[in-house]
Amino acid sequence: MAKKKARDPNAPAPIISKHYNDEVVICFDPIAKRGRYVITECGEVIKPSPPSVTTITGLADFGKSTALQAWAVNMCLEVVRARIKPDEIHGAQFLEEAFADAKANYRDFTKQAADVGTMAHAALERYFTDPEAPPPIAGTPVRARFDEALKWFASHNIQHICSERAIYSRKYKYTGRLDHVSKVDQVLSIVDFKASRHIYKTYALQVAAYANAYEEETGEKIEQAYILQIGEEETTPYFLDRSQLDIGFKGFLGLLDLYNSDKMLGTLKPQEKDWLLE
Repeated sequence: MAKKKARDPNAPAPIISKHYNDEVVICFDPIAKRGRYVITECGEVIKPSPPSVTTITGLADFGKSTALQAWAVNMCLEVVRARIKPDEIHGAQFLEEAFADAKANYRDFTKQAADVGTMAHAALERYFTDPEAPPPIAGTPVRARFDEALKWFASHNIQHICSERAIYSRKYKYTGRLDHVSKVDQVLSIVDFKASRHIYKTYALQVAAYANAYEEETGEKIEQAYILQIGEEETTPYFLDRSQLDIGFKGFLGLLDLYNSDKMLGTLKPQEKDWLLE
């Protein structure tokens, strides 16, 4: 049996939180590739592990793949146009290297953008936990997004309640971590941060699922949600009222049913050929 890889001592430690009057314990491992959540309910580990909200919403497309495919093609063409000059003869090795760079371009750009978004997200989390914490380095893309997000918060009457809160629905058996709960202008709200270039309808299902699990545990009703698209030059808020959250949660439950059906169905196997007539 292969030895389990030792955990990097510099890696973030698992985050453990208690819920439902300490009857539920959620252990979240931020660096795990699989099984990031371990749920213990009344002393018993839930198996199989409940899916995360983003795992469920990832089953829906809503045109996302079409937009991403077009963007990836354009990113490839950007490198091809820069490397391959018209009216010049290029050798086979040069072309192969250019094509390889073109194929990798969108992956490199995506990782860079994801890293910036993750760092901006972490900076906002630190700020709401400790407003005196040092902000990101000035002049960086992370700082630009951080500052733009704070401008939106400054434009509203904000009563911060919690950030990066683990959630779990005992009724529907799903888990996750919501970004932010506050009273925004006296109305209990979920605020979700997005650094992506596009806002997809799956985000509405995501915040609706967070709202339902939060309500289930606390008994406090989320009346609205904001999806904040955080850019370097501005923050664009997308507002969801209570009726939209209810619609979004119905959609989420449909995807959850699909997920559970897939797990119960298992892998389809071909029928044995012994039924064939000799």
